[in-house]
Amino acid sequence: MRAIRFTVVTIVVFLLAACQGTSRIQPVVEQPVIRVADPAAARPVQFSRIVIDLKRGTQIGTYREGVSLCTTPGTLVYRGGRMTFDDRDLSETFRHDALFEDSSAWQAEYLIAGRVTRIDADFCYTYNPWEQVTKISGAAAMDVDWQVYSRLDRTVVYRESTQGRGERAEGSTSGETDVLLDAFAQSTRNLLADQKFHDLLAGDAQSPAASAQSASRSTGAAVATLTRSKLFSGPIGKNVGSLRQSVVTILVPGGHGSGFFIDETGDVLTNAHVVEGAQQLRIVLAGGMEATGQVVASDRRRDVALVKVALGHTGGLPLQRALPDVGAEIYAMGTPLDPSLSATLSKGIVSAIREKGGQRYIQSDVNVMQGSSGGPLLDASGNVVGLTVSGLTEGDVSLGVNYFIPIDDALAALGIQVAAAPS
Repeated sequence: MRAIRFTVVTIVVFLLAACQGTSRIQPVVEQPVIRVADPAAARPVQFSRIVIDLKRGTQIGTYREGVSLCTTPGTLVYRGGRMTFDDRDLSETFRHDALFEDSSAWQAEYLIAGRVTRIDADFCYTYNPWEQVTKISGAAAMDVDWQVYSRLDRTVVYRESTQGRGERAEGSTSGETDVLLDAFAQSTRNLLADQKFHDLLAGDAQSPAASAQSASRSTGAAVATLTRSKLFSGPIGKNVGSLRQSVVTILVPGGHGSGFFIDETGDVLTNAHVVEGAQQLRIVLAGGMEATGQVVASDRRRDVALVKVALGHTGGLPLQRALPDVGAEIYAMGTPLDPSLSATLSKGIVSAIREKGGQRYIQSDVNVMQGSSGGPLLDASGNVVGLTVSGLTEGDVSLGVNYFIPIDDALAALGIQVAAAPS
C-alpha cells in the first residue's frame, strides 16, 4: 500500500512540475532585422523615451506560486501585489537592440519614442526553503506603439505597433524582469524589421520637408564652376576683415552651424549634417544681415553641402587646394556654441594628415566646438585649406583632436569645378 501511495504522489509531483513549464502565452513571430547598409549615411536620431501606458492595478496576467511547486493561482496587476516592474529599464534595452548609436547631438533630425500598451504575463513564483529565495520563471507578451517625430517638420512622420514575447524556463530571482525585457527586446527587433522604419532612418525615405527640396539637390554632377580667387598674402591679421565678411552662421531647426562663401554669386560651403533635411535655412552674416538659403548639392558620405544664398555681391574666400604641411600654423573661424559668437577665430597647428574610412582628413589642435561645423580652416594668410567636420570633446571642452575635410576633397565630392584665375 505504501508503495502504491508513493507512486501516486510521485506521479502527481511529476504532473505538477510538467505544468510549470507550459505557458498559455503564445509565441510571437520574429521578423529578420533589416540592417542599415551605410550607418554613416543614416539620418541623425535621438532616442526620446519609453513609457508603460497602463494604470496602476490593471490586470496584466496570471501567476502560480508555492513552496517548491507552483500550485496556488493568482492574478497579476501592474504595480500592485507581486508585480513591481516599471519602465525604467526599457530605455537601455531599446538602445542595445536598436543596433544604431543613439545620437543626442544637437543636429538630430528624428526623435523616437515608444509606448507599451499591453502586457500579458504568466509567471511561476517558486519558494525554495533550502536557499530561502523565490525564483521566477514563465513567459510574457508585450505590445508597443512606436512614433518617430521629425524635428524639422514638427510632426509625427511614422507610427507602428509591434509585439514581442519573452520566456525563461529556468527560474531565477530576476526572472520577472528578464522575461519582460526579453519581450520588449523582441518588440524592438520587430520594429527594426519594418521596411518603412528602415527607409526613414537609413535615408531611403524622406520626410515632407526633405522631399520639398529633393528636386534641387545634386550628388554628383558638376553644380558650379568657380573662378579661382587670388590667394591672400601676408599675415592673417591683415585679411581678417575679408574673412569676417565671408564666414556665416547657418540657422536650422534645433541648432546652428557655420559656413563660408566660396564665390561672388552666393554659394556657401558647409557640412551636409548641418543642413540635412532643413526646409528653410537662415544665413546670418557677421554684421547681422540675414538671408534665405537653399541646399543645391550635398554629399552625405563626405559630409559636405553647397547652399545658394539669395544675396547680391558676396565675395568669396580664396581656396588653397594643396594640403598644408604637418606642423604648419593654421586658423579656424566659425560660430562655436552660440550664434552670438559668430566669426570666432582660433589658432593651432596641423597635427597630422589622416585617412579614415577611405577619406582624407586634416587633424589639428585648433579649438573648434559644437556649432563650428562647416566653418573654414585657414592657412597663416587666411586662405581656405579645409572645413571643420568633427572633433573629440568632453562635455563642451575640446580635447584638441579635431578633423577637417581638405578643401579640394570637398569640392570634388560636390562636383564643383575650379577655373584658373584670370591673368
